[in-house]
Amino acid sequence: MERQSFRDRVDTRIATQLDRRLVDRLVDGGGRSRRMARAGSFVMATAVHVATFALVALGVGLVLLGDNWVQRALGIVVLLPPGVLLLPRRSEDAVELVVDPQAAPRLTALLAELAAALRTEPPTYVAICGDINAYAERRGLRQRRLVVGAPLWAALSHQGRIALLGHELGHFSNRDVVHGRYVWWAIRTLARWIELVTPDGLVSTEGRTPVFATIVTAPVRLPLVGYLELVWKVNAAASRHDELRADAASSALAGTPGALESLETILLADVIDVAANRAAVDPQRPDLAVEIRSRIAGVSETARRAIPHGNDTSSVDRTHPSTADRLRLQESLPAVSPLVHLDDAEWSAIDAELRPMMDAALKRMADDYRFTR
Repeated sequence: MERQSFRDRVDTRIATQLDRRLVDRLVDGGGRSRRMARAGSFVMATAVHVATFALVALGVGLVLLGDNWVQRALGIVVLLPPGVLLLPRRSEDAVELVVDPQAAPRLTALLAELAAALRTEPPTYVAICGDINAYAERRGLRQRRLVVGAPLWAALSHQGRIALLGHELGHFSNRDVVHGRYVWWAIRTLARWIELVTPDGLVSTEGRTPVFATIVTAPVRLPLVGYLELVWKVNAAASRHDELRADAASSALAGTPGALESLETILLADVIDVAANRAAVDPQRPDLAVEIRSRIAGVSETARRAIPHGNDTSSVDRTHPSTADRLRLQESLPAVSPLVHLDDAEWSAIDAELRPMMDAALKRMADDYRFTR
């Protein structure tokens, strides 16, 4: 395990205490709580966006209305920071296999049913990836993406899968993805501004940054760094709150047992990883999905709850509460029955629809274990 620095340990301690207090407030309020962190991160992000638009207006004004070449050149310099934001970034997303709605009508109907129960729109498209994860996000003006990790899907029972989908759809219902994208753009803007005023390899000699360049840029760079750090911390608190609210949507749709199973499976990520790894290097080439399900089913209820949570903590700049706190919230609130339940025949139909994408994603996962690790 990588040893934490003193600052990381302090951040972890603060985040843990904040998460526990947030869970306590949600329990006392029956699952409801004020969202001050979201409002704070929204205001801070808005300040960045307003500054960006002001820079653009100033730069355009100088270029178009400048009386001489000096003013026009200054306008181009002013437009440089906003222009850098438009440069393409190298995508680090995992390889995704898009599910064709026409080829997966039962899954599409299930997502529509779950979305309607949460009073939101279903995702624009669904994709399968090879990560032990799932996430929801916005792309473009109207596109809603829901990405589900094949190994996590394989590890979950039927109600656990509904809980997983309910959690991600809960982010759409609560407009978390809209807020997150708005703040993310502000964070990206600040990061690019900091890059522009950071003397690194471009002005360094033999890998050493000149002291003069560091001192000259410090009055601009340090306030930006401090503001970015503050935005990260405030938005992290808002994001952790959003995760707990999405867990409420998860339990509402799948019932408390399904939500608990989904969260406990997250704690078993290492078990899933080991099962997939062993199956991948086995000369007999067993089915990864079968091996993952078998390994997870073999973990007793006692063993699930005895998994140490010491390493499952969130520092201030992370976006999820500890899974232990998320479990504590679900167990502290009144138990609820499933709102959506499918029979085995319906799940068999969904499994058949997803089998090509699941097999392809798990094959890539197995190839990764065999050839790159």
